Amino acid sequence: MQQTGNSLATTPAIRLGNTAVDIAISNTQGSYTFIHHIINTENDYNETVEQLLKEHADAFAQCHKPIPVLFDRKYLTIPADEFQAEQAETLYRYALTDDKDTLAQPLFLPQLSTYILFAIPDNLLQLINKLIPMPQLQPIAVPLWRHTAQHRQAKAADTLYAYTYDGNLEIYAIKDNRLKFANRFPAAHPHDILYYILFVWEQLGMQHHIHQLHLLGTLPQEEWLTDRLRTFILHVTPHADQQLYQQSNTQPATTLPADILAAITTCE
Repeated sequence: MQQTGNSLATTPAIRLGNTAVDIAISNTQGSYTFIHHIINTENDYNETVEQLLKEHADAFAQCHKPIPVLFDRKYLTIPADEFQAEQAETLYRYALTDDKDTLAQPLFLPQLSTYILFAIPDNLLQLINKLIPMPQLQPIAVPLWRHTAQHRQAKAADTLYAYTYDGNLEIYAIKDNRLKFANRFPAAHPHDILYYILFVWEQLGMQHHIHQLHLLGTLPQEEWLTDRLRTFILHVTPHADQQLYQQSNTQPATTLPADILAAITTCE
């Protein structure tokens, strides 16, 4: 499936989700073509990824900037002033005991003073390095953090961001150019989404009448969930990712995740 939108296209982006692969390819007309390919079974995942990347190898080869490659992976965030490279592996294994994959190169986000640790399966990592000239590996949520940091107003009220995709929920908060909170939860059911949002809201000490909640992505049972959230939080903004669609001049669609739009509008 393909969709196109007008934008100042410069850099492709690749999103390797658990159930689908999305690729944004820039073209000479200053627009993007979006390719959405559903993965049918786990067994053909790497084969499908390899085939798709080979089909668009020329577009990747023509790009002279790092190409964002988004992975649906768990991650660990570390404030820059606390990061020690020699302890990264130990910290990651301690925090995520069930992840035995190879630790990727730590990703530094200077605009958020944060390092991101995450792991990638060896066979997939080798495939990416073979077919992408300059891959910029990152968890799916990272482009949204960058986009929020770039567009957040200096005196804006404290805001909690919740992004739903593929049965997962990313919750994050940014304060004073730092990543105040970021975590990923499995939450396919609206009751789970409601629980995790309110849990983090209370954990961060956010206030009902003052602070804000911005919802991104496609919510299951959206009307019910939004109404329930508004009984606890006064300022709830659904579809807060509309700016991303406007910037890339595309129409919202369930096959066009907000994170890949953030990747192409915040390329460094």
